[in-house]
Amino acid sequence: VLVIFFIKYRLSATSYTGLFLSLYFISGAIGMILWYYLSNKLGKEKAWAFSMLIATMSFVWAFFLKEGYLVQYAMICTISGIAFSADLAIPPSILADQMHKQKLEDNATLLFGILAFLAKLSLGISSAIVMLFLDKAGFQNSVKNGNDTLLLLSFLYSIVPCTIKLVSYAMINHSIRINKET
Repeated sequence: VLVIFFIKYRLSATSYTGLFLSLYFISGAIGMILWYYLSNKLGKEKAWAFSMLIATMSFVWAFFLKEGYLVQYAMICTISGIAFSADLAIPPSILADQMHKQKLEDNATLLFGILAFLAKLSLGISSAIVMLFLDKAGFQNSVKNGNDTLLLLSFLYSIVPCTIKLVSYAMINHSIRINKET
C-alpha cells in the first residue's frame, strides 16, 4: 500500500512507478520457476523460509534510499519480487498437501477461502495501522513532507515488513524442527 507514497515522496520518481511495479511482478512470475525447483529440492517449508530471508535481505535496503536512487530501487524490486512469488505459491501448496494428508479434500473450497481471506484481512489491517501512523506524523498526500515524516514512511515501508518476515522465518524454522523431531 505504501509503495506509491514511497516512490513519489521518498524517491521523487512518480514517472517510474509503472516500471518499478512491472519489475516487481514480472520478477515474481519468473521467480515461480525458482521456488518450484527449490520446493522440490529442499522441501516447501525450507524453500519458503529461504524466500523470507531473501525478501528481508533485499528489502531492508529500501529504508536507506533517498531521492534519485532509482537503479538501487529497481534492484530491490527485482529481488524482492522473486522472493514474493514464494509467498503466493508455497502456502497454498502446503495447504493442499495437508488437506491430502488429513483427507480434507472435501473442504478445499472452505480452506482455500480461509487462506485467501486471512491474506486480505492482514493486508487491510496492516494498511489501516500504517496509515494511522502516517496521519499522526502529519504525512499528507500532494504536499512536500518533512524529513522526519519521510523517515517514518521509509521505516513503515521497509523495516516493519522485514521484521515481520524475520518473525515468520523463525516460526517456520521452529515448525520445521518440530516436524523433524516427530
